[in-house]
Amino acid sequence: MVDLSEIQAAYYMVAATGVLVAAVFYILNMKATLQTRQAQLYMQIYNESKSREMWEADFDLNNVEIRNNDDFRELLKDKGKWASFCQWGTYFEGMGVLVRENLLDIRLVAELISGELTWFWEKYEAGIRDVRKTWEFPRFYVEVEYLYGRVKAYGLEHPEIQVATPKPA
Repeated sequence: MVDLSEIQAAYYMVAATGVLVAAVFYILNMKATLQTRQAQLYMQIYNESKSREMWEADFDLNNVEIRNNDDFRELLKDKGKWASFCQWGTYFEGMGVLVRENLLDIRLVAELISGELTWFWEKYEAGIRDVRKTWEFPRFYVEVEYLYGRVKAYGLEHPEIQVATPKPA
């Protein structure tokens, strides 16, 4: 005959197994949800960087040089070009914050928009640095600079992705 304590022990083992299976299922489900959200974020970044507005902003900035504070003041006189500069700058600034806060994987940024980011930062770095100093605005596009540094470092660690560096015009 089976002892009541053995039945109770078997019952507890079955219950514990059920809780374990539920916990494993929950963890796997959360991982899948996180991957899905990461993919959605990836596609939002990609779609925004390839949107008509961003391409138009890119076109507007083709002949804009900002080497110093004087160039920056000239840019401020042209509402369209200023808007285009801000559109790209704030786009990268926001992504820099997301990367810094570990909400966005640097790999995704490096693979998706390293060309655009490299182009922007290397073209406007001197002007941005001069504006920071002249206007006493040390945080001016500091997250863009951070993002650029992280993407370049990632590119050095992973040469297979060939982080873009624009050729001189």
